[in-house]
Amino acid sequence: MKVSMLTTVGDKCGIAAYSSDLVLELNQLVDLDIVKIDSGMQSVDYYRAQAERLNTSDVIHIQHEHSFWGGILPGKSAFWNLRYLLKKPVVVTAHTTTSLARLLRLRAPRLRRPAAAFDPAA
Repeated sequence: MKVSMLTTVGDKCGIAAYSSDLVLELNQLVDLDIVKIDSGMQSVDYYRAQAERLNTSDVIHIQHEHSFWGGILPGKSAFWNLRYLLKKPVVVTAHTTTSLARLLRLRAPRLRRPAAAFDPAA
C-alpha cells in the first residue's frame, strides 16, 4: 500500500517532530511518500501539482494546521483548494481542534436592555 503524507518537512515545530516519529513507524509498514507543505496560501497551480502527486497513492494523510493553509478566516484558507482536487481516501490529523468562535475569541452578543424594549429609532 502506498501512503502519501502531506506535512511540514525540516521545520522546527511540534508537527514536524510528530510527523518524523510517525514516518519512522509508517516506513516499516507501507510505501510512504512525504510531500512537503509550504505554509501559507499558495497558488491554485501549486495545489494542482500537489494533488497530482498525492493522487498516485492509495491513501493520503494530511497534517492540518490552519497556518499551513493561510489562516482560519473565510476566504483565507486554501485547504479546500487542495481537498477538492484529491481523488483518493484522505485521513486528516487536525492539530488545532478549537472551534472557530473560540479561536477568534467571539462571544455571544449581550443585550443591554430587554429585547421587548428595543426601539430601532433610538
